[in-house]
Amino acid sequence: VIPQPEGEVELRAYFDLAFGLGDYDLARQLIGRWERDQPNDPRALRSRIQLEVAAGAFGPALKLIDQELAKDPNESWALAQRKAVVKNLTELVGPPKP
Repeated sequence: VIPQPEGEVELRAYFDLAFGLGDYDLARQLIGRWERDQPNDPRALRSRIQLEVAAGAFGPALKLIDQELAKDPNESWALAQRKAVVKNLTELVGPPKP
């Protein structure tokens, strides 16, 4: 059952709760609503990236991070996230072959 939060603050609180409990399916549903309700909210994008990384969806996370870096190539949070995702991928599949 999807909670029906009222307002941005409550929506973020429900997302944070679902994310913190590791209920990534519910968190995805809530972040989808958050993104629809607040399409220009940078907190929603960062939360989406953190959710995708936590869920092991590194491809979608990298795509979102790269979109952010296309807007601002020096954005420190996005650069740090990209570095962490690449490290996770490298650990999963090994280093690139020459």
